[in-house]
Amino acid sequence: MASTTDPVAVMSSYTLSCPSSGVTDNFKTVSIRCGYDGAFEPAPAAFTACRVAQDCLPPDPPAATNLEKITSGTLKEFDVQGYRCKAGYSLRGVVHDMVDPATSDVALTCTLSGAAVVVPADSAWPVCLEVKTNCTNFPALTGMVQLQSNVTKVRRGRQLC
Repeated sequence: MASTTDPVAVMSSYTLSCPSSGVTDNFKTVSIRCGYDGAFEPAPAAFTACRVAQDCLPPDPPAATNLEKITSGTLKEFDVQGYRCKAGYSLRGVVHDMVDPATSDVALTCTLSGAAVVVPADSAWPVCLEVKTNCTNFPALTGMVQLQSNVTKVRRGRQLC
């Protein structure tokens, strides 16, 4: 990691990284900031020295999630494994820490605990929902009558029921 002996202005931020394929025990890159109290946040004293990143084989998602890996193979520590829904399933509208709202893909950072890959519990994974093509069980509401039939309303390319 780089270091400087020059004063650093309060509220200035810097990104630190190890050279080449190195990592610390905590990160691949980190942003630190000089706080109003004159101390860096997070505290660099807690960082370990740079070392060579270990191989990290990301986990397969639980079958019930309907997710699949976007790429396969071995990653290095702190690389990100992407997952997306299988055909016919979607995460659109699912709010979850692991879901990128822009792409609806799942990102899992490959981290190790000792030499073992840290795998989220099955219940921690988001679940892709089956994409439906129509609505079923038309509501029967007391006193209501159907005025039109076979009406399809379209908004922004999605069919509304």
